[in-house]
Amino acid sequence: MKDNLLRVLKRKSSEDDKDKVRLDSDALVIDCRSCGFAPEPASRECFRCMVDSMSCAGGTERIIMRTGKDIEVSGTSGEVIRRIASLKRWSIPMQDGNRECRRCDTSRKEVFSKLWENFPDLDFQSAMESLESGGDKEDCSMCLRSSRRALEQLRIDMDSVNDLMKVRL
Repeated sequence: MKDNLLRVLKRKSSEDDKDKVRLDSDALVIDCRSCGFAPEPASRECFRCMVDSMSCAGGTERIIMRTGKDIEVSGTSGEVIRRIASLKRWSIPMQDGNRECRRCDTSRKEVFSKLWENFPDLDFQSAMESLESGGDKEDCSMCLRSSRRALEQLRIDMDSVNDLMKVRL
């Protein structure tokens, strides 16, 4: 009985998550009514939510934070969020290639997932250090080199997004 109830509750919450974010022509609509935070686009929580939502749903020109009074994010701010969401989508692979990589703490998926967990504070140094302590196999060394290059590219791309924000402010 308990297991059935837990399954129903989990299914209900995942269905609610799907309804929380939707695309509406050129806008990404995020339903903030059930969120524990007041919608403030400049807050860390809302910034993270907008990037995560756009990373999953795809890029749009505008973001609408739906509450009793809708808040729209567009222009330079929307462009910054769109670029960061694209970087997140690019950097975390859908799945690791080898079966062994799926269990590895230094797989690209694992390293980049941990990196993005702390967004907007991306700790590139810790991510690079975790790659330095990688496996001994030949397959591991190829994967680690690829992940290091991807991490360096992500750092460069994030610096260019930061430069974009500085120039346009």
